[in-house]
Amino acid sequence: MFGLFKKKEAIKEVVVNAICEGLVVPIEQVPDRVFANKTLGDGVGFILDQDTIFAPCDGEIIMLAGTYHALGLRLKNGAELLIHIGLDTVYLNGQGLKPKVKKGDFVKQGQQLLEIDRQLMKEKKIDLTTPLLLTANEEYRLTMIKNNGTVNIHEPILKIERI
Repeated sequence: MFGLFKKKEAIKEVVVNAICEGLVVPIEQVPDRVFANKTLGDGVGFILDQDTIFAPCDGEIIMLAGTYHALGLRLKNGAELLIHIGLDTVYLNGQGLKPKVKKGDFVKQGQQLLEIDRQLMKEKKIDLTTPLLLTANEEYRLTMIKNNGTVNIHEPILKIERI
C-alpha cells in the first residue's frame, strides 16, 4: 500500500574512490610479484603524497591485521576489498601505522582509516606503494575508471558490480 514492507533492492554496483592523495598506477606496476600478478585479486596501486589512508567507499571493516599493515572492507554490494599499506610493512609489527578504525566499524567514503609515519617508513626504506584489491572476484566484475595519474580521495577509480 505505502511501500512500507517492500523488500529493499539489493545494491548491485559500487563506485570505489581513491584511498589517498597521490598517484594511482595499474596493479601490474606494483613492485611486488604477488600483487602485480593479481594473485590476491585485481585492482590498482597508490603512491601516497600524504600520511593518511581514507575509506574508498561506504562499507564495513571486516579485517584489520594485527600488524595494521592491511585491512579488509565489505562493500554494500557484498564485494570485499583489501587495502595493503605499503610493501613489507608486515615486518614492522605495527610500528609507524596508526589505525583509526577497528574490525566491525562501518565507515563512510572519505573517512580516515589509518595514519602512516612517513618519516619512519623512509628511515626503514619501506616502499609505500599501496595496493587496493577486489578479492574473491568471481561474483563481481571490476571496471577500471582510472588506473594512472594524479588522484584525490573523492575521485572515482573503480566500479565493482555484482554479476
